[in-house]
Amino acid sequence: MTVFWNKENSEKINGQDVIGLRKIDQSIEKEWVAGITTISQRAKYISMLVWGLVESYEIMKKSDGSYDYNEKILNLIFSRLEFIILASTKWAAKNKGLMNDFGLLGADVHKKELSTLFENNQVQIPEGKVVGLIGTYYVTSALFGIVSHDSNSPLPISITQRGKELYNSICGHINSSKLKTLVLHGGVIDSQTLTAESHLFSANELVSNQNEAPLLRKYFTEPPEQAPEFTNQYERLLGTLSLLKDIGEETNNADRIIQINFNKAKKNRIKSSSPYLIPWAEYELRRRVHFSLELILSRISKLLNFEGALTIEELIHIWESQKDNQSNEDRILQGREFSFDDKLNDFLDCKKDYDEENYTKYGKYENDLTSITFALSMLCDLYHSFSHYIDSQKIKNRNSILEYIFTKINDSKEKSLRDFLIDICVNAVVLPHFSNTLRKMSNGAKCSLRIYLDGKQLMPTGIISIPGRSGTRLYNVINIFSDVGIIQNENKKLVVKV
Repeated sequence: MTVFWNKENSEKINGQDVIGLRKIDQSIEKEWVAGITTISQRAKYISMLVWGLVESYEIMKKSDGSYDYNEKILNLIFSRLEFIILASTKWAAKNKGLMNDFGLLGADVHKKELSTLFENNQVQIPEGKVVGLIGTYYVTSALFGIVSHDSNSPLPISITQRGKELYNSICGHINSSKLKTLVLHGGVIDSQTLTAESHLFSANELVSNQNEAPLLRKYFTEPPEQAPEFTNQYERLLGTLSLLKDIGEETNNADRIIQINFNKAKKNRIKSSSPYLIPWAEYELRRRVHFSLELILSRISKLLNFEGALTIEELIHIWESQKDNQSNEDRILQGREFSFDDKLNDFLDCKKDYDEENYTKYGKYENDLTSITFALSMLCDLYHSFSHYIDSQKIKNRNSILEYIFTKINDSKEKSLRDFLIDICVNAVVLPHFSNTLRKMSNGAKCSLRIYLDGKQLMPTGIISIPGRSGTRLYNVINIFSDVGIIQNENKKLVVKV
């Protein structure tokens, strides 16, 4: 076992995309969710972003109509606003049975203030702790045409015509509220005020709001008028809603919806009338390839940390020796004995049995050979099921690792599985990991190497790589569209009203 004498004192960098592959699948998904991100989860923040900006700008407005932009004023307003949204939603969740209090900004930062509020029925609104409403929801709001950036304006964010309409609709029911006064001037928020007015700021009660909700439903499904640059974005988003509508009758779980769609593509059941199915299948295809490669890297780093420096050939030899202690390989290959000296073509043709729906569980197996067998099986099965989509250009050739692997499989069928595995370890795992880490370091990030090269030997760094995959934005599409009533999420099913 390798001992790292300085490991306890070293700074561990837990980069999640250690090979640099996930940006490909993430960019595919991004095109189909119209700016909804992995951290933008609630629709209320979109309308509150507009309202908070306009109110802040009014304070900065001079007598001649120009603006004296003041970031301190903006931060002060938004720190109060973020807390009032949080407190209103939590209060409604406790007292009205509206328990969907997920996705709230500042829930961890303001634990102490929330505890005081619920224990004493009042608390001084915290100021200056800006959690990030603007940063989290600006892109989403901009891609729905609600805000924009004007380089000629002294203000960092401009309010579009849609934004002005939304602001006016909010003013109609919020102007006389005490909570608005607290946002603008600060003070003590109490239980009486929250009981009377929490619905104005609660993230859970937007759907019943007759002012904001109808406008947001329109903005989420219809592009701005005379703005052709939004057309393709909205067509793709409506395609995603059609995906949710078609498969949401079976489940409300986003990953399960992606899996069902993927299976349709795998079985060549893609309908020409459903053009959105192939892009979402490609997203999952690339997630699976990327997970398989991250799994191989994790097994390499784990073994190096235990054994010390090894060549790729020595790593594979040690994996082979684990057959006697390996219990799941026979199930994956349905009892067939195999050797790394077998032809790749024989491995391609043999039947395999593994849990496709829960494939990430193979990253938790103790036996390295089980994980390596699974990774190779996954890559070969994906080649069998999807290479014709790339050949026919139904899936775009992006000149990425996936295309490299598919080409390598096609060209190496008469070579040994060992030769194929060596090539994948070097050219699809180790070298991309080095390149990705150096690229990040050149941009100011800290070193996240899990392994490094010394001649032909791979060297451990003391940090084991943990395999994973990109988290899907589809959950947040469901959340945001449910908040405004476009989607009904009940009884583990989705009803899409588009």
